Amino acid sequence: MKVLVIDDEKHIRQSLSDYLEDNDYDVITAENGQQGLRFISSEKPDLVLLDLRMPEMDGIDVLRQGKKIMPDLPMIVISGANCIGEVVKALHYGAWDYLEKPIHNFTALDHSINLALEKARLIRENRDYQENLEKMVKERTRELENANTHLSNINERLHKIVETTQRLHACVEMEHFGKKVLEEFAAHMTATGGSLYLLEKNGLRLVHSLISEHTPEFIPFPLPEDSVFKTVLDQGEALLVHNIEKENTYLPSGWPGYSNGSFLAFPIREDFGNPIGIITLYNKQTPPFIDQDKEIGAILSSYCCETIRAIKAFQESKRKEIQLQQAQKMEAIGTLAGGIAHDFNNILSGIIGYAELAKMAIGTNEKARKYIDQVMAGAWRAGKIISQILTFSRQAESEMRPLKVYLIVKEAVKFLRSSIPSTIHIIEKIDAKDMIVADATQIHQVIINLCTNAYHAMKDAGGTLSISLRNAELSVEDLEEGSPLGEYITLQIKDTGCGIDEDVIDRIFEPYFTTKEVSHGTGLGLAVVSSIVKKHKGMIKVHSRIGKGTVVDVFFPVFNSPLDQCTKPEYNIKAFEGTERILLVDDEQALLDSTQQILSSMGYTVSGFTDSISAYKAFAKEPNAFDLVITDMSMPNMDGRLLSEKILSLKKDMPIILCTGFHESFTEKDATKMGIRRYLHKPVPRQTLTLAIREELSNLGGKNGTN
Repeated sequence: MKVLVIDDEKHIRQSLSDYLEDNDYDVITAENGQQGLRFISSEKPDLVLLDLRMPEMDGIDVLRQGKKIMPDLPMIVISGANCIGEVVKALHYGAWDYLEKPIHNFTALDHSINLALEKARLIRENRDYQENLEKMVKERTRELENANTHLSNINERLHKIVETTQRLHACVEMEHFGKKVLEEFAAHMTATGGSLYLLEKNGLRLVHSLISEHTPEFIPFPLPEDSVFKTVLDQGEALLVHNIEKENTYLPSGWPGYSNGSFLAFPIREDFGNPIGIITLYNKQTPPFIDQDKEIGAILSSYCCETIRAIKAFQESKRKEIQLQQAQKMEAIGTLAGGIAHDFNNILSGIIGYAELAKMAIGTNEKARKYIDQVMAGAWRAGKIISQILTFSRQAESEMRPLKVYLIVKEAVKFLRSSIPSTIHIIEKIDAKDMIVADATQIHQVIINLCTNAYHAMKDAGGTLSISLRNAELSVEDLEEGSPLGEYITLQIKDTGCGIDEDVIDRIFEPYFTTKEVSHGTGLGLAVVSSIVKKHKGMIKVHSRIGKGTVVDVFFPVFNSPLDQCTKPEYNIKAFEGTERILLVDDEQALLDSTQQILSSMGYTVSGFTDSISAYKAFAKEPNAFDLVITDMSMPNMDGRLLSEKILSLKKDMPIILCTGFHESFTEKDATKMGIRRYLHKPVPRQTLTLAIREELSNLGGKNGTN
């Protein structure tokens, strides 16, 4: 096979050329688009690997002009991670696939090349088949020119076959193809009934039926020994039954609307003879079917395999395009979530800080304290919403700790009662209060996602949504690979909705798979649920019946540990007071003021700065004037990471606490590696901050900085 590599970077051309030649490909390289087009004209390659970004002539222009020279030439574009828009444009102009630069995984390259070459082969074979068929018809026409009326009729039917194959070639959707092929078969055989089934792992799936109420949607394996379908699949040949009732060889279908009589069945076979489907015809207007019907049907069915493969290849291409679009959406959501998290968490930190100060200032006024507690509770709930947004966009790290699931269930049910219409009756049943090791936000998301799906299944007719929690003892046979032995707690979400078809129930957790309308589902909700449950070493079991509803059981391993390991100690503010000197840096004035006042009220001497450069100058002037530094991460001019780096260069053992609203490129691991002691997420609870301060200062034996 001859492969043309077009790339303006010499090392990439060389790398691809070396790899492809090692795999027995004949490789031609071009350093620009013009040279590449000349090679396409002169060398007629079997495949092109094309860089999108090149000087003088970019990959899009090469695609356009190359398609004019060789319309069926497979072209795979290679692009950087930041070129999504250009990739979509390239796919629009006829690129067969895309790969991301730099190519580290040559397995992906092999897979893409093999798919492209196979698709090109199918197109060539399809074209050759069409030409051979037309040639055969022409030859047969010449032979039958002087034949009798009967032979002339055969000639006419063969012409119609050619026309039929041309019409079928235009089909790109399986349902459209099924309808069209049955209509064509029925027209040729003067029949009113017919069906097209394709083979799946567990049975035969109906693509289309000319009598919709006649045929079942799915015929499970094993098939009865005396059924027509089993005979056709086993023998791999067309079957003509003149009268199924009189022959007593085959089992009548028993399907409603079918007059048991003459019957035709054709296998759809691959090149190696393996069946991939069955076409049946029945209810002939003037029975019975004759051998000529069988012969013509066999010719038509042989063409079906090529068309089905072409449709599947097209559908796979469309699936990749949809996944690319969904990936772009997720990237946009992630960017938005990061921006919201940073700004919103700063605002919440200020609200919580001043609420803390107000609570300290009012003394024993219990009524006012309760009001302030409600303000703080609302702020913390808002913070959890931001955390959920980050989790959805895959930009938040998991915070795994022992927790009581029933508390999260109650919180989720409270939210659901306020958001789901009253036509949905919600039942909550808590029979287990054990703990699991989990991320609270992610468990909350599992409950909300599953309940939202249940609601969508009942939103038209209403129904009952049951949410229960109970203990379960699972045997070794019940466990999935990777799930630990022991006690489990079971979260069950049950609805009385429309149910899930058994043929798609195994796919509901696949990314981007959805049974909802285009504008109502992303195909990500249950995929996120599955990912979270696996991360928590849990399992999911789904049972559903059409028209009856769905039951989803989620199993989590129980955490057994003494209670004192999982409960927080009583917070005593006196235990965290001190007289040390703290450098506080945050560009949010409100947050700086509230934090400064709280720490000052606890006895600390706090120097506050909204400008990180001014803060650094103050520290550089007198490093021993401070015992600890607290800094924000995202600030103009000099961010918290750079400020910490400069401070540690002056005094390497200075305790630094870094507070961040959100920063995806600088993680807690990065902070620890460079010497930062604590990495806290905003909004930071007062107890968390004061405990961190006290622990870091105590680790240094009191004041830090007196040398």
